[in-house]
Amino acid sequence: MTREDILKLKRNNRELAQRLNLKGRFAEEVEEPKKPSTTISSTQKELTVVENSIISGKGKQFDKAWRDLIHYGDSALFDKIVHPEYHSTNHGVMIDKEQSKRLLLNRKGRAVMGPYTTIYENTDFLCIHRYSRVNKYNFFSMISGVTYKLGLVFTQQTAREQLEKDPSEQMDWDWSEFEYS
Repeated sequence: MTREDILKLKRNNRELAQRLNLKGRFAEEVEEPKKPSTTISSTQKELTVVENSIISGKGKQFDKAWRDLIHYGDSALFDKIVHPEYHSTNHGVMIDKEQSKRLLLNRKGRAVMGPYTTIYENTDFLCIHRYSRVNKYNFFSMISGVTYKLGLVFTQQTAREQLEKDPSEQMDWDWSEFEYS
């Protein structure tokens, strides 16, 4: 998947969200919020700060939880942000939180999670694009749709595409930036 493909996907998702009247943040819209032209109360300011902090960290938090588990075998963040009733479908098979954790731990030492891009996020949903490298020479482009329940990761669906070429050769990053030590 090229950078142009990702940008097109972001535009399409933004347009769809606007048609559905979804409230959220898109990766290309990460900029300082505009200052309101009218005064707002301190309560309204606090609510805005809380809402923005919840929304703006979902992609980063999700990526870090999966990366920590795969790279370091550290499940602390995964356990903290994943709902106890979490489920996902992996190659057509429904798996729960513990099964998912075991599958991710089995990738330790074999997989490297590359860069990620948050395509769309709001309080209930996250769409994230990631690259991964498995066994040094197998490269994947992945897009995940993640739902949230009570602020925790509740479901995840990931579409993986095996790439013929190393995506880092066409981009401005290198796998060594993401390898674990």
